[in-house]
Amino acid sequence: MGHKANQAKAKPPKRRDAVGRYLWLRRLKPGDEVWWDDPDRGLSSGYYTIVTIGSDAAEFPGDSIVSLKSAAGSEAEVFASEIR
Repeated sequence: MGHKANQAKAKPPKRRDAVGRYLWLRRLKPGDEVWWDDPDRGLSSGYYTIVTIGSDAAEFPGDSIVSLKSAAGSEAEVFASEIR
């Protein structure tokens, strides 16, 4: 998967319905590229690579903590419900 060079102009993927989103979250794994919707007015929203996923991902995928890293080296720990 190619990383978006200019995150400011990158467009996020479309949102999934509730069932599709649940199934998609359960399939995520380290190394996958995802879009993070930064809840802080979108200041750091953009494409990131998953580093780790919290251990409760199978039971409550939306509540799991996901560690992300951008191509520029920025790191964030976010709720899985904030990514798409």
